Amino acid sequence: MIEKTIVEQLIDQLWFLPTKWKVPLIYHHPYDPELDHDWYEFESVEYIEETATEENDIIEFLSNISSLET
Repeated sequence: MIEKTIVEQLIDQLWFLPTKWKVPLIYHHPYDPELDHDWYEFESVEYIEETATEENDIIEFLSNISSLET
């Protein structure tokens, strides 16, 4: 259900805008808006037993992205 909900909100079932989804931006090199795009690629989701590093839980995250326009 989690992955299905995420995929339904993706652009072409693959891409998303991290700022729109409130996902931290990660750049491995200096960001150049003239050359780089803002889309991130979704690969998968998995359960882990580690302590969460985000304030929102998965229910809040799914609710937030489901309320956005795709």
